[in-house]
Amino acid sequence: MAVNIMNYLYDLARGPFVWLSIAIFFFGSAAMTIRFYRLTHPLKSRMNLESLSLKTRFLKRETKKSSVKLIAVIQWLGNSVLASQPILISVSILFHLLLFIIPLSLLAHNHLLERSVGLSLGSLPVPVSDFLTSLFLICCLFFLSRRLFLKRVRVISSLSDYMILALVITPFLSGYLAYHQIVNYQFIMTIHMLSGELMLIAAPFTKIFHMFFFFVGRFSLLNEHTLGSGSRRW
Repeated sequence: MAVNIMNYLYDLARGPFVWLSIAIFFFGSAAMTIRFYRLTHPLKSRMNLESLSLKTRFLKRETKKSSVKLIAVIQWLGNSVLASQPILISVSILFHLLLFIIPLSLLAHNHLLERSVGLSLGSLPVPVSDFLTSLFLICCLFFLSRRLFLKRVRVISSLSDYMILALVITPFLSGYLAYHQIVNYQFIMTIHMLSGELMLIAAPFTKIFHMFFFFVGRFSLLNEHTLGSGSRRW
């Protein structure tokens, strides 16, 4: 009975659940983007700049030139984020890059993609992908350790924060275990596929989507951290 259930879940995970999760991800992302534009407003042409901070006015006025914009961004990074939390920011940047690079560059993923739609994004060598996955899991352990052992982070952490972290870790950890055949292959691959699909479904509606809205906010919302034209406001 258990074997039949596992076979059924395996077939669902590698078939209809794939397309369902992709559809929900794209439609959900589109819906959240539309919601963002409905909650924000275009700036008026004669907006009272006196209500903005000095730094915001500097970026609004001076960053029309790309060279000045680059200098402003470098100064902002050097004086605030990287200077105050260099290890955290370095690990965070690596974590977010690997979150995209690993799934898109895996040989097995591209093989399945090519069989399904005739498209391949290009693959990294298997040993490199394996090393990057190990590096990603170390980054996850770093974030989990901060939430567990760093008091100022632990007191603001909710159950959903741990659940989201677990949801992100599970596809990568299960894929790593499946590649090294540490546990039953069909079982761990079923977990791998289902958790990856669940992450796609949850992404537009949870904090995971901050990776997308980080760029939307930085390039469209006018504030002291604006990197673009800052053409909208809440």
